Amino acid sequence: MARLLRVGTESVNRIADREADVVNRPERTALCEAIGWRRLPRIAVGAWLVFAAGGAALFGLDPEPAFAAVIVVDIGIAVGYSIGPAFKRHRVLALLVLVLPLVLPMVTGWATAPDADALGSPVLPAAAVLATFSLGLAGIKDITDVAGDRLLGYSSLCLTVVGFGRGAPSTPWSSRRSRWTPASSRCACCRSPAWP
Repeated sequence: MARLLRVGTESVNRIADREADVVNRPERTALCEAIGWRRLPRIAVGAWLVFAAGGAALFGLDPEPAFAAVIVVDIGIAVGYSIGPAFKRHRVLALLVLVLPLVLPMVTGWATAPDADALGSPVLPAAAVLATFSLGLAGIKDITDVAGDRLLGYSSLCLTVVGFGRGAPSTPWSSRRSRWTPASSRCACCRSPAWP
């Protein structure tokens, strides 16, 4: 089920990020073109239908309300990240939602047979490690995606905190060095250099 969650989420996200990916991640655009832009929505819908059917079947075997709630939350957050409420366009919500694809499959597994002892250890400690890892990756991704995000009028919380929200190119080695000044290359929090 975790693979279906990833395929459904990534398919919807690729469709929603089509403009930005042309600039930020041309390899994603090439992959989507190879798969076919018309085929991508069908892949997304198919993955979500099979995911929901799998969740319903598991719920039928053991009707645990916590599991049903997690399945509904999985779908709502994964789809809502890219379309509808588009959580990724909200600075704080984006960070919270980025943690969930790593954490929710584990919580979904726990919800199939909830056990308070297992929640305290290992589920919550592992979730904390995964969340920290996910937030770190999100920050790195934001730094490399500045150009495409600007096209959409978006600047993440991470970039604003480290001072890349205005005027700085996506990387210090960008071809637009003329706009990158020593003042904009410093961390907004402590004024230390943002790059070694």
